[in-house]
Parts: sequence; C-alpha cells; structure tokens
Amino acid sequence: MKKMMLGVMVMCALVLAGCGGQRGTLIAAGGSMHDENGEVHRYILQGTSGTIGVVTTASGDGEGAFTSKKDGFAKWAPGREVVDIGLRENAPERADDPAVVALIERCDVLFFTGGDQKRIVEVFRPKAGEGEKSRRDSAAYHAVIRLLNRGGTVAGTSAGAAMMGDVMFHSGQIEPSVKYWGGLADVQKANVRENFATTGLFDIADKGTLKLGTGMGLVHNCIVDSHFAERKRLGRLEIALDITGQDWGIGVNENRAVKIDRATGKVETIGGMDEVATAVRRDPPASWKLPGHVHFTLGQTPVAK
Repeated sequence: MKKMMLGVMVMCALVLAGCGGQRGTLIAAGGSMHDENGEVHRYILQGTSGTIGVVTTASGDGEGAFTSKKDGFAKWAPGREVVDIGLRENAPERADDPAVVALIERCDVLFFTGGDQKRIVEVFRPKAGEGEKSRRDSAAYHAVIRLLNRGGTVAGTSAGAAMMGDVMFHSGQIEPSVKYWGGLADVQKANVRENFATTGLFDIADKGTLKLGTGMGLVHNCIVDSHFAERKRLGRLEIALDITGQDWGIGVNENRAVKIDRATGKVETIGGMDEVATAVRRDPPASWKLPGHVHFTLGQTPVAK
C-alpha cells in the first residue's frame, strides 16, 4: 500500500503541472490496443455523445487506418458518426484548411492512431522557418485545443499517445541511448542540456540513439511514452527527462491506458490490476509502477481505491 500511495502521489504531481486553467480529457493508450478492449473504449467515449473524429496523420496508410478504427468504434459506439479528419503527411497545408477546422469543430472526441508521431507534429505544428523552435500552431491545432477546452476528449494510441507532451520522442533504442549517455562526463551532459534548451531538439545522428523534439503540448512538463514495459523503455525515458529538464514521464503499457482530466487533475490508470503504467520523476530520480484502477483528485489526499 505504501508503494501504491507513493505512485499515486507521483502521478498527482505529474498532472498538476499541466492542468491549471485547462479543460478536457486525455486518454493515452500504450499501443497494440485491441478493438475488443471495451474498458479503454468506454473511457474514450465517456461523457460524450457527438461525432468521433479519427486522426490518422501518424499512419503511412491513412485510409486503411481510418477504416480499421471506424470498425473498432462501431462495436462500442453504435449509431455514432465516425469521420476521417483527413490530415495526411503528404498534404500538410490542409491543417490550415477551414473545412478541416470545421470538421474538428463538429467532434467531441478525437482519436489519434498509431504510426510515427513526428508526422503528427509536422502537420499540426509545422516549421515556419529554420529550426525546431520555429514551429507554429496551425488552424487545426487550435481547433484541437478548443475541442479540449469545451470539454471534449483527445485520445491516442502508441504514436497518438507519445505526441501528447511538450516534448516527445522522435525515436530511440534503449541500449545505444544508455551507452551514449552513460559515456558522457558531467560537463558534456551539461552541454547537451544547454543545447536542447536552446534548440528544442536532441539529435546526434548516432544510429539507434534517442531523438527528442517538440510534441503537441496537450499535457505540460511530462513526456509520454508507449509500449513501455514490453519494450523495456524505462532507461530511455529517464535519459530524456535528464536531457530536457521535463520533471515527469509516464510510460504506458500495451493495451492499457491512462486518463488525465485537465480541469480537475483527476487521474486514473485504465486496465487490470496488473501493471498499467510507470510514473518517472527526474529529480530526485525515482519511478513507480502503477496497477489499474488507481483514482485520485488533485488538491486532496491521494488515496488508492
């Protein structure tokens, strides 16, 4: 129970950094989400009754990804309209198309499919000039924020979850990343941190080493990772926090999810009583494995129910 309480307190602080003055719900699923997973789907649809928008920007096969997810929602939301937002990597200019914005405005749920999270940011927050910090927010991006702030839900799996923080992983294998970071002297690490603070990008072009850049900024001061336990990603998340200065990380396991209410700070891990997610703190370094059905409300004494 003590370990559970610590884990809940960590999650409480994690979301506290991002919930002030904001509304809406985030559902971050850890990838490999089964259409038969009724629990996660019910949380995605909870409190909504309108149009469901599917964002397949991360996928290399947008039409196929939409058809697959539309069929998945048909089981859990019969009769509800499911639309393809239609933003693809090969037509990023459509993120400023009034018709796309109007389509997002019709929705009260957006679901971001898996694939490559870099594609999501390249379309929704394209570069206006040179460098990572030149990114601008497209009209479609502003529509996503408005959807949240009117009480809607943004859900995503795999890449669709990994894009949620201010900073996100572009890629990165565990062993090369740990070897690289462990081989640096303290002064070299300090230089890496300073460079990231200046450029907003970490990419040393070494094969397999983690790469970090701008995320969608739906939750602040937190890096989200997916496929977490299955791909043993704790090490790379710890390094990412060290490089970027983000205070918290949350790694979500496959076919499991985490719900974040941006208005109240209420957090819930979604899944069975086995391990659902891992919360990671940068300073002092620590991590906590969290089972399913952990509930609490920010501002009150955290209690594991």
